Amino acid sequence: MSARVLIGAVALAALTPAPAEALCVGCGCEVSADDVDFGDYNPLDTAPRTAVGEVEVRCFSALALLNTTFTLTLSAGASGSQAAREMRFGAHALHYNLYKEPTHATIFGNGAGGTYAPSVHVVLGVLSSHTYPYPVYAKLPAGQIAPAGDYADVITALIVF
Repeated sequence: MSARVLIGAVALAALTPAPAEALCVGCGCEVSADDVDFGDYNPLDTAPRTAVGEVEVRCFSALALLNTTFTLTLSAGASGSQAAREMRFGAHALHYNLYKEPTHATIFGNGAGGTYAPSVHVVLGVLSSHTYPYPVYAKLPAGQIAPAGDYADVITALIVF
């Protein structure tokens, strides 16, 4: 069975400048993301499956100074809980989660309940840009009994000004 997490970027929110920057013409931030693919999952494996993806925030300024703060958040997905994310295949589920570091200690989420949501203050001059990369470390625990199928979840990456 295959297991994959699709991380989608919210473009409309990403291109909207912060209220303090309403006069900023040709500037803003946008988010893009890689999917996290665990590959084929075997319930008889004794070791968890891990994978790495990345979310990038690119801020740019064309005709004016950009001076804003953004927070990057990742949604809970189908489970509705960042603490217990699930990939689904019909009525069946595989539990997994997304983390800020390769030790899988801190859940990457929206900042609530101790989850990680990085906040960055951005100051850019005219005709400049900067990219902020955020690796996303994923872990799919071993020993979950589930029927074969294509399991997936959709996570939304959002930048909040």
